[in-house]
Amino acid sequence: FFIKDICYSWADIWSVLLSATIISDERRRDWFEWIIKYADIDDIENIFQENDPYIASYSDFFFIPCDSERLYEIISVLNIKFKLINPDTPSEKLDYVFDNNFYELNSDMLKFFLSRKMSLPDSYRKSNYKFISSCGIESLRKYINDFSNEYISDVYLKLIDNTEEELEAYIALLNKLTIKLELKEKIIQKVNTIITDVSKIADINVQDLLFKHKKVSASWENVFKNYSKHENTFTDVMVEYFNTVEITEKLSKNKIPNTKDEEGNCIYSKLNKSIIHEKHINESSYALLTLSSPWWYEEFDTEKMTEDRISILIENNVVKPNIESFNYLRENFEGKQIELFEKHREKFLENIAELGLTTNEVESLIKSEKLNTETKILCIQQLSDTEIMNSLIISKFLVVSLASNTIIDFSNEIKKSILLNEDLNISNRIRFFESNYDCISSEEIDVFLHSLGDSYVEISDIHKRATIALTEDNKLLLKTLEHLGYISSFNETKKGYTVYHSREK
Repeated sequence: FFIKDICYSWADIWSVLLSATIISDERRRDWFEWIIKYADIDDIENIFQENDPYIASYSDFFFIPCDSERLYEIISVLNIKFKLINPDTPSEKLDYVFDNNFYELNSDMLKFFLSRKMSLPDSYRKSNYKFISSCGIESLRKYINDFSNEYISDVYLKLIDNTEEELEAYIALLNKLTIKLELKEKIIQKVNTIITDVSKIADINVQDLLFKHKKVSASWENVFKNYSKHENTFTDVMVEYFNTVEITEKLSKNKIPNTKDEEGNCIYSKLNKSIIHEKHINESSYALLTLSSPWWYEEFDTEKMTEDRISILIENNVVKPNIESFNYLRENFEGKQIELFEKHREKFLENIAELGLTTNEVESLIKSEKLNTETKILCIQQLSDTEIMNSLIISKFLVVSLASNTIIDFSNEIKKSILLNEDLNISNRIRFFESNYDCISSEEIDVFLHSLGDSYVEISDIHKRATIALTEDNKLLLKTLEHLGYISSFNETKKGYTVYHSREK
């Protein structure tokens, strides 16, 4: 009765015994077991804390020589969660602890108790939440539901191989309102399972975490659902998701759905435009993502676009090949209208007159390596004779093109300006003369030869026997002049071609 009386009158007895340094551990255990054995239950409730850490770690608790029902009552009153328990504890006492959830939720304790009831399958290690949800032990299922954060931190995350959670169980776990967001992020980081339909995750913050850690199937449907949840905007997380090459490569293989609502509006249209105008998507990802656009446009938000991005949109068929788009680019991104023309040559050639091509635009088209000669000629023909003759670039192109293609026709004025243009290559003009000599009179041949300069000038002087270098171009020139009767003949000598006129002094 001494122990019972002292416990009744001294509620701090155990705290004093626990802190007293003069008492040995063995003597302290003796006092502990005497209190458990003899004190009134009401006094024990006052002496010890709820889930007292000393009791919770006292693995031999059930070996205290005491009535089992009394021990059960003490455990219940103090709501003890055992951290340790002697595996040799009698089976019925272990069942009491397990069935009533009087053990700490940690991986070692859970494994110990479950191993007594069954042979643990691989799913226990790899898909723990699914295993617990379907193992048929209702007390355990309720326990982890009531203490979900403890379960996650001390069991779920501690299981090394617990990375292949079954999809439906995984979704249910991420949707549990009682689990802290920071723990959900750790779950997402650990588990390899990919969420195929992000709309099944109720909390937008959890959705964002799934995108952040790339644990969502790369589909336009999932992107759209998150985009809509954020009131048709992209979060930094989504931009980072887009800037991941393996993600954008997957997205780029499918067009954005052309799904329509009941009123016939394309529900993905805003998403597509937001991608086009999102400044923070990197260039490589932008080039991939815009491949998925099912629509093309005549104009864009100019302030949000760059020349490089316009080029990407043209290449990916996002800029509509019509006059309106051509004019928009002409006014806002000078030079990009040329790229649009190059990309859709045949389309623009159908209505080329409506483009109102300028000299600068035609010169750019001439320089293009993507257009053939016939297309370039058609572009040149949209200009006036004066515009053509005033452009050295066009003249340089025509002097070669018209020399090799007699079908292409331009006015004699243009041909004459080419022949007499001293800024053009002499060799090219000689070849041009061979097929276009009929554009000038015999008197103008003198002017042509003078424009060639050097020894060519002497050919026009009938009082001189001119000699010019032995080249194929010069031979061609002299043959043409001979054909026209401008010279009577020429002869090849060691010094060059000697020219003869029909009358000499």
